[in-house]
Amino acid sequence: MNPTPPGWYPDPQYAGMLRWFDGQQWTDRRVQAAAPAGGRSSGTRTLVIALSVIGGFFVLSILAAVAIPLFLNQQHKAGVADVAASSCQDVAADAVALSQQQATGDQIPLVSLSDAVVVDDQRATVRLPPTGSTAFVMSCRGDGMWKDGQSSVVTVKVYVTSEGKQQLSVSWEAPVPPTT
Repeated sequence: MNPTPPGWYPDPQYAGMLRWFDGQQWTDRRVQAAAPAGGRSSGTRTLVIALSVIGGFFVLSILAAVAIPLFLNQQHKAGVADVAASSCQDVAADAVALSQQQATGDQIPLVSLSDAVVVDDQRATVRLPPTGSTAFVMSCRGDGMWKDGQSSVVTVKVYVTSEGKQQLSVSWEAPVPPTT
């Protein structure tokens, strides 16, 4: 006696077919075998994996295309933020300090710069320049007093370097002799 219970089993004679076993013997009843539920062929699985990887790279590319320019723009803004936030009073104080620090020999240092006003202002649009160069930020003009008692109109131009550092250029008109 055979211990196999009655049921549909793979047909030993025809691949892809099921055949009824009645518990004693094979019958003539056959049906087409269905694909296993939830199963995918290895080709389908490979295609799904490949498309998922390509889709992931596509999404990552879009995110990078948006994020990198935003990051670089913030980096440029941060690089010029301190310089761009300067007022003419700040610039005047820096110019006086620089003049006193760099005066040598018979050079007469600037001791004060008052009533400084903006002459040209690019603070809102300034960007970090390429390596090794400078970008104009603004210029201020005010009344300068020199250590020898003479006064003149002083113009201070402010630049930013590619490293985000402030650079000043100081120029002046012919001194006006002190009044007696």
